[in-house]
Amino acid sequence: MLYIASMNKILIILFIFFASIVKAEEISVLEDSLFHISTKMLDAAGDDELKFSLNNQFQQLLHKTLEHPASFKHEFKKLKNITRLTTPDLEYNIITWMVANGDGIFRYFGFTQHFDKKAKKMYVYSLVDNEKDIAAFSTYDDSTWYGILYYEIVPQKIKGNNTYLLLGFDGNDWLTKKRVIEPITFGFHGKPTFGATVFKESAEPAKKKKTKTKKNAPPVKKKKVKAEALKSRMIYEHSAQASMSLTFNKDLGMIVVDHLAPSDEKYKGTYAFYAPDFSYDGFVLKNNKWYLKPNLDARNPKNSKAKKSDTIGVEPK
Repeated sequence: MLYIASMNKILIILFIFFASIVKAEEISVLEDSLFHISTKMLDAAGDDELKFSLNNQFQQLLHKTLEHPASFKHEFKKLKNITRLTTPDLEYNIITWMVANGDGIFRYFGFTQHFDKKAKKMYVYSLVDNEKDIAAFSTYDDSTWYGILYYEIVPQKIKGNNTYLLLGFDGNDWLTKKRVIEPITFGFHGKPTFGATVFKESAEPAKKKKTKTKKNAPPVKKKKVKAEALKSRMIYEHSAQASMSLTFNKDLGMIVVDHLAPSDEKYKGTYAFYAPDFSYDGFVLKNNKWYLKPNLDARNPKNSKAKKSDTIGVEPK
């Protein structure tokens, strides 16, 4: 009896093992189908109707594929048209891609993916591009998402909660391109929210100095300072002919961005004339907020004013 029981256990283990292999093989087969469709999309570059019809097929098949538990750890290396980011705690995946219209306007598509280990259930949210201008003070969810291609994720903790910063690219139009820094948080069943009021463009707060007041001195009226509105994301728009860098610098332990300026002061506010001016700005996390740190020497971290001690809560990879 013991022998039979032990053999049954072995058979169950083998069944689970081979079932997982079959599932992994199924994902590879689906990836091949997705790759075939994406190749056809490239060939249909001059035919918008065909290209977006194929993209619709690609989107539907990818959605079904991502609902499969075995897809959560699958890297989809054959699919060069998508970016796939995994959060540092390995809890969520963010997949995005873009398709260009014949008139040079991009449309964006994406999914977020979360596997609930306890319930053994996959939650997949389709990101719907609302095709409106992105707002610095707004938050979005999966159904109101501002389309963007995310290429880097930065780990952080704000008020003890896991929040992640996404760095993204928007091809925008013939005149300008955009780069965006925005937080993403995940709620019940992994539902995503984009944007959080954590960005401050003023200098980080200085330590208050204690001042001694003389006895019987008249009270001093404190000047009321209007609180700076916190932004939900940072948006950088520049000439489509220029390229800019926005990345997480491991040596500095902060986000570093090319500083943008107009080619002439008369073009101030007209972003088609903005480009990097060979200086750098940074963002450091302090007291649960990201503070702008201008004029960094990003090429020589040792001589930079920024110090790793300024990046509380940031854990470089």
